[in-house]
Amino acid sequence: MTKKVTDQMLRETAYYLWEQAGRPEGTGEEFWLQACAQLLGEEKEPSKKATTKKVKKTQKK
Repeated sequence: MTKKVTDQMLRETAYYLWEQAGRPEGTGEEFWLQACAQLLGEEKEPSKKATTKKVKKTQKK
């Protein structure tokens, strides 16, 4: 099931991130983009195949 990311969710997340950073002036776009990445990243679930790496064991001579 996919969660829909709304403008309201983006606004609230960006505002929260901005407050946590100490409310720096002139950084609205930066926090908006950070909120987008955060919310959209949470929406995607990595597959087991993508997260599992095959590791080759090296042989000692």
